[in-house]
Amino acid sequence: MRKTPLTWLLLSHLALAQPALTAAEQTLKFPLTRSQRQTLSGLQGAPFDQEVRRIDRRGHTKLVGELNQQAVDAFTEWFLFAVAVIDGQTPAELPPGASFAAHVQQILVRAWPKLTPENQKKVLDFPAYWASLRRDWPGLGDEQKRTLVSNWRAAFGPLLKSGGRQELARACLADLQTTYRGQATPQELQQALQRVESAARRMAADGDPESKALARQLQSAMLAVQAQQDQKRAIQEIEARKARLATPSSADYNQVFRQINHGNVSQYQLGH
Repeated sequence: MRKTPLTWLLLSHLALAQPALTAAEQTLKFPLTRSQRQTLSGLQGAPFDQEVRRIDRRGHTKLVGELNQQAVDAFTEWFLFAVAVIDGQTPAELPPGASFAAHVQQILVRAWPKLTPENQKKVLDFPAYWASLRRDWPGLGDEQKRTLVSNWRAAFGPLLKSGGRQELARACLADLQTTYRGQATPQELQQALQRVESAARRMAADGDPESKALARQLQSAMLAVQAQQDQKRAIQEIEARKARLATPSSADYNQVFRQINHGNVSQYQLGH
């Protein structure tokens, strides 16, 4: 049977120890993604419980066959990490954007029926694999990292040819546009910009004209958003200065100025 790129990828897993589970993970009975851990770390009480219930639903939401949303979420985070490492970049701890995540989810859903039961189980175990890799990656030796990256590169070969790279880059661009138009926090917008910046570097490094044209499009989009942000900050600063300089109706600044002038005259007379 011809092995798909995803099959090769799953067969290349490095044996990693099982991750230690947090209290929330013990309740859920599966490891959290990095984004989920970060979200829960800022919550307490009812909001914390509500988010745990939301994550629990993802762990039981089936997309096709036994493939659940939590496994896809973990795979998508790892995918973003792996692509950066393959490209020789330092992987940033950025959550995947919605368009990027949807694109990777489509890849998994299409591949699912072609996977053997053994490899389907490996996909379902991806939350534990990704949690273990996040924990162990900094301590892995150079040779272990090279072996992993080599396996990932071979597995991603068909996907990460120019066409696959371009699809991922366009997904990052769509995420930036959605984030900018929505009510995103400054941190979310910065993360979307960083994802597009990474995609632009990948496109610029490709040799074909379409990738280079897409790189210019990504760079133009980044510059446009950054210019709008700079303009917005400048307007906010101007308004803040106006507010500071506005004269309250109850203040008699003429009296204040007379006192200042009187003080200056007195100093002048004493000094002479």
